[in-house]
Amino acid sequence: MEKKYTQGEWYVERTSSPEGDFQARILCNTRQTEYIAGQPRQKVYIIAGEPSCRNGQSNIHHEANAKLIAAAPEMLEVLETIENDNNQVPEWLWTRIQEVIKKATE
Repeated sequence: MEKKYTQGEWYVERTSSPEGDFQARILCNTRQTEYIAGQPRQKVYIIAGEPSCRNGQSNIHHEANAKLIAAAPEMLEVLETIENDNNQVPEWLWTRIQEVIKKATE
């Protein structure tokens, strides 16, 4: 199955300022090298970013949401590896797995 999302390791980066503002960003390490001003560095894509939160008083779920999203490609990969050739997976669960894969890939 062709993967239409950004390939690579997704992870969460949390940045903060001295004032207590923070931002949770989801990044992707492509394992590719790019050159900036002649210097090699890892090529990283920003998948998504939460807006800065003032004094940590905004939505307490920002970082948790970012972690869940960052884990999504790995969770999809695990679901796609499950086989049910000999019907060991209960039918209701197999149907649900297929629905979730379809939701994530179509």
